[in-house]
Amino acid sequence: MKWLALVLVLSLSGCGTIFGLGGHQEIEILSNPPGARLYVDGTATPVLTPGQIAVDPAEEHRVDARLHAMRGGTQLHRSVRVWLVIVDGLLTLGMGLPFDYYSGALYHFPERIVLNLGEQGAPTPSELEEQFPPASPGLPPGPDPAEPPPKRVNR
Repeated sequence: MKWLALVLVLSLSGCGTIFGLGGHQEIEILSNPPGARLYVDGTATPVLTPGQIAVDPAEEHRVDARLHAMRGGTQLHRSVRVWLVIVDGLLTLGMGLPFDYYSGALYHFPERIVLNLGEQGAPTPSELEEQFPPASPGLPPGPDPAEPPPKRVNR
């Protein structure tokens, strides 16, 4: 009878929610150089690096750091807690997964992130990739503009 009650409680809330994994997650943010102001999803925070921010793992976020004319940033990509999916699948027959999804317990972010700051105005690697996307693998490379054109032989 006690096992039935435990299964009902787990299936009505999700294992991750019961283990306290839902809600905001603390992430340590470091920057090179330190002392940068942190921005989360474009909104300034009172936190300077090194410091901690709390983010909701139910959504992905953008973290930026600015110090004088330098800036840097990254997109926080969440990862699925595979062990939680397995436990929810075994104990609740998957009924706890929606609760863990909506509470954010199903996902997690890295515990520590290091942002390397560069001069403002200098494009970041992600901005360069947006402006100049990599060539498609199926297309042959174009001519190198630094090389002189091939000589033509008249016959």
